[in-house]
Amino acid sequence: MNKKYIIVASLVIAIGAGLGAVFNDVFREDNFDQDKLIHVNLDSLESEDRVVDSNNPIHKTVNKEVSLKPKRIEFKKVKYIEDEYLKDISQDPDFENVFHGAMSKFGRFEFAEDLAIWLAIGVIFDSSPEYGAIFENSIKELNSQKDEVYTAIFQTMDSIGAEDSFLRQQLINVIGVMDLEKDKKISFFGNEASRVVVLDENGDFSPDSMNITNSIAFLKHSGSSLDEVRKVYEKSILANSDPKVQEELTLRFNTYFPGSVDI
Repeated sequence: MNKKYIIVASLVIAIGAGLGAVFNDVFREDNFDQDKLIHVNLDSLESEDRVVDSNNPIHKTVNKEVSLKPKRIEFKKVKYIEDEYLKDISQDPDFENVFHGAMSKFGRFEFAEDLAIWLAIGVIFDSSPEYGAIFENSIKELNSQKDEVYTAIFQTMDSIGAEDSFLRQQLINVIGVMDLEKDKKISFFGNEASRVVVLDENGDFSPDSMNITNSIAFLKHSGSSLDEVRKVYEKSILANSDPKVQEELTLRFNTYFPGSVDI
């Protein structure tokens, strides 16, 4: 199976200067080799090569060998049905797969379509006003039900397998940009940062486990105290007994919170 890493630039562009500054802060180039920072997995998706932005640290793994076509999307809300731009980008196979994957997890909730659209636009590269409008409108809808959205996502994360690492990545991102209380964000990212690490065949963090680094970065941006970080770190070390994994985790925690944990 041939794999390649291409960079998805949608989030920083769509969110604008505010969140762009956030990502520039928490994903600094001097922290890690970009090829080892945030790898998100789209192995189950069919994709064509796209124009990419090399300044964005969010990566996706694409399996070009998959040939199954996803089911076409039929939006329910009138504002989405009538959006010609959304109708166009929603025909992208990767968009369709992420959308349907999200709906399979959250379809019973009132906010499901808004969340699925936000998650799916992460595979599209576009700086157009139409793209930004979809991003802003979907986040506005999610923030209007933020407690329900947070609870649903928090309770669903344990059911997301390694094969859906892109979906996990986007769920981490949406919690990061939503208008949520500090303690909720710290609880969510702390839980994600202390998961069991899975190594790949080369002994490196697997694409799914790379999401742990993203969660540590969001802990920093959420204003987590050193005491709170140390508790997350201790939980992470307890969950991962492999000395090599512990060393890598310590490096990551100390990168975003210098001197916070013992080396």
